Amino acid sequence: FHVESASWLSPAVKQKVLEKYANELTKDGWMVVKSDRTRSQALNQADALEKLRSAIRSALVPPKPKFTAEEEEKFRKGKLKAARQRLHMKRERSQVKAIRQGREDF
Repeated sequence: FHVESASWLSPAVKQKVLEKYANELTKDGWMVVKSDRTRSQALNQADALEKLRSAIRSALVPPKPKFTAEEEEKFRKGKLKAARQRLHMKRERSQVKAIRQGREDF
């Protein structure tokens, strides 16, 4: 598959594919996609086309946002607070159940 000569891809999509798969392209700009999943040539061709489609789709997925150290610390503190709160609620629930059973050795 020659990325530059693909008329059905927009220039923006071509650029993203070239950036993401630069290491997988030959010197001439060809992306080699092959499959030997089955013994049937037709099924292997279909599988290779699906691999190509998924590669193009994955190139179009926007990158995950980068968070600052301050934001990451805020997320971490929120997760710790949620964990503490969950354990507190479990402890309270355990005490209620122990009281109902007649035990008060919690």
